[in-house]
Amino acid sequence: MRGFITGCVCFWALIAAVLVPEFGTAADSEQRDGQFTMNEVVVTATKTDIRSRETGASITVVTEKEMEQRGKKTVIEALRGTPGLTVSRSGVAGGISSVFMRGANSNQVAVLVDGVRINDPSSTNGAYDFGNMSSDNIERIEVVRGAQSTLYGSYATAGVINIITKKGRGEPRADVSIEAGSFRTFRESLRLSGGDDKADYSFGISRIDTRGISKAAELEGSTTEYERDGYENTTLSTRLGCRVFEKGRVEMAIRYFDAVSDIDAQEYDDDPNHVSYTKQLSARAAYIQELFGIWKHSISGNYMNIERRTNDEIDASHTFSSSRTWYEGTHEHAEWQQALKIGNFDEITGGVEVEQESISLISYYGGTPSSLNDKTMTTKAAYLQNHLKLFERVYAIAGIRLTDNEDFGSHVNYQLSGSIKLPVIETRLKGNYATGFRAPSLYQLYAPTSGNSELDEEESRSYDFGIEQSLFSDIFVVDVTYFNTKYKNMIGYVSSKYVNTERFITDGIEVSAKIVSGDYLSIVGSYTYTRRADDLEKDERLIRRPKHQGSMYVNVYLFDSLNINAGIQYVGERKDTWFHPTTYTSMNEDMSDYYLLSLGASLQITKNFQVFGRVENAIDEDYQEVAGYKMPGRAFYGGVKGTF
Repeated sequence: MRGFITGCVCFWALIAAVLVPEFGTAADSEQRDGQFTMNEVVVTATKTDIRSRETGASITVVTEKEMEQRGKKTVIEALRGTPGLTVSRSGVAGGISSVFMRGANSNQVAVLVDGVRINDPSSTNGAYDFGNMSSDNIERIEVVRGAQSTLYGSYATAGVINIITKKGRGEPRADVSIEAGSFRTFRESLRLSGGDDKADYSFGISRIDTRGISKAAELEGSTTEYERDGYENTTLSTRLGCRVFEKGRVEMAIRYFDAVSDIDAQEYDDDPNHVSYTKQLSARAAYIQELFGIWKHSISGNYMNIERRTNDEIDASHTFSSSRTWYEGTHEHAEWQQALKIGNFDEITGGVEVEQESISLISYYGGTPSSLNDKTMTTKAAYLQNHLKLFERVYAIAGIRLTDNEDFGSHVNYQLSGSIKLPVIETRLKGNYATGFRAPSLYQLYAPTSGNSELDEEESRSYDFGIEQSLFSDIFVVDVTYFNTKYKNMIGYVSSKYVNTERFITDGIEVSAKIVSGDYLSIVGSYTYTRRADDLEKDERLIRRPKHQGSMYVNVYLFDSLNINAGIQYVGERKDTWFHPTTYTSMNEDMSDYYLLSLGASLQITKNFQVFGRVENAIDEDYQEVAGYKMPGRAFYGGVKGTF
């Protein structure tokens, strides 16, 4: 680990020394070569359009261009390397994929698509599984770290990931992409788009088919050859907008996927006929009206539905019983939001919202049914936020939220955020303090045999503070942030039942830095040190939370047509647990650290035709992200892209 850090420091110093002469003459801009600067416009931190420096929140934006340059075909891969985020996948191609933000649990991150919360109400803890989310037709991903419950409710006690799809712009066009590669993988995508100030449209469809590899790793001493686990996914995405009246706008966004994945029984346990089926629909409709140049209000309605099924028949390796499961979760949400500008120095945002979650499930193990029908939870809330802006250097945000949950009563949460940009040296100081609460999931409350309707809500208090330094007109930016969060009444699984037994604490340091020189070179790096991610009741570290992780991406653009990208990721040692498939005992395991190297290139043959290729895990690292689940070795992919 020490060598990795030393190497990164030396590399950055060398690059800075070489490029400093170029920096002095570069002009400032909001975006260079797909890399956002401190002046980027974001919406997630305050629910209004602001520049990122106007809030004390820690924000990372992953752009469409970055995803394309790095060859990231899924959202989970695009998020890898983001400061403060740990990615955990139970095998690739449809395997369960989780994101831990600043050491918190995966269910403490609110995940949105175009403002629609897509956390799964039918899962055990309400977390979102990123395993089926492709990056097709996505414009950018905004990651806001730190508690955001004031604006986004109980799911956002650790932060928010907002996936924003593409909006149609300009003349009508069609983008077509075809790719093939290792493990008999084929990807195809089509996007149609266009728009002006009156109306815009964007429609995308994509498909992936792969034979894959076995999700379960081979158990030591096993002589059985594990079969490959295939995967297929069709994703549809639509975003429409139309101007009505002089200052009004109607918007609609829909995203849907249908995925089929071969899965295995559990860790180190191959299952040749176990299949998972997942369908998810998210939809949003909104009317936005601007009045008098100072007041904007919006009325929106969101809908999300997810259906998951599994089927597992008796086979030679599993002769005891067959199983079938069916889970369905729905989230409905309506909101009326107001935003009032007072000159150029203040903006007040407020809103009221109501949401309802529902869950149904039925499962058969060996012919014995277990079911849960139409359990619901309704929550009403009102929030108010004041955003003060002084002298283009001082920014302060204070927000409060009143939440009324039909099962857990009323709760008040608040957030304070500040950002100060010092004169002359242009150093930015930032900080946040926030409280949050999270209601138990419907599954934790009502699941057959393991549910507990007496559960209390989880509570949290968090703060972070940091320093951001920009040099040479934002061409070089470095950001260092310390974070600390305490959780109490955490819900755990003890003796086959959900109970409030746990207290967590997480703290650490996030470091990010980037260099963008003209249009030909960008370097983006990050390092996260999670000093503590501890269960205080058990006095032990939480599983799958490494102390050290880091990444670096280098992108070079040559001859106005050739783009070359290289990325390296490091994940340190961490703990995990797994269940032995033959002795039926729980096992603890110290997971080894690993490095992943990716290489990619694209060549613009003509204005409308491009060829591209990439190598994943180029050093053929043998590693696991989740104990007992296999990850692929070196893999090659290539394809063509046309624009018409």
